[in-house]
Amino acid sequence: MARYRSFSLGPHPVPDSCCLIRATQGCGLTRDARVNTNGCANMVKNVISSYGDVVGITGVLVATLLMFCVVFSNCIVKFAERKEIVAHIIANSHSSKQV
Repeated sequence: MARYRSFSLGPHPVPDSCCLIRATQGCGLTRDARVNTNGCANMVKNVISSYGDVVGITGVLVATLLMFCVVFSNCIVKFAERKEIVAHIIANSHSSKQV
């Protein structure tokens, strides 16, 4: 794995995204800047993995909500079908009484 000292981007000893304080324009210009010495890839990996539980819980909640929506929409369709059947039966019963 490449160390932060082996990186060179023109006049920048390190990219600005490796600065610990803030990734401001030009913060990586000096070698004595407070930079992440373990590499940016590890820092990004740690940040993403620290939010893994939030991503997992959000995914489960969204899936549960979608399943609820599917069940609810099926209930609405069944209710509408029953209402149409009842209306059809009532309409037929009124027409058979008139004959």
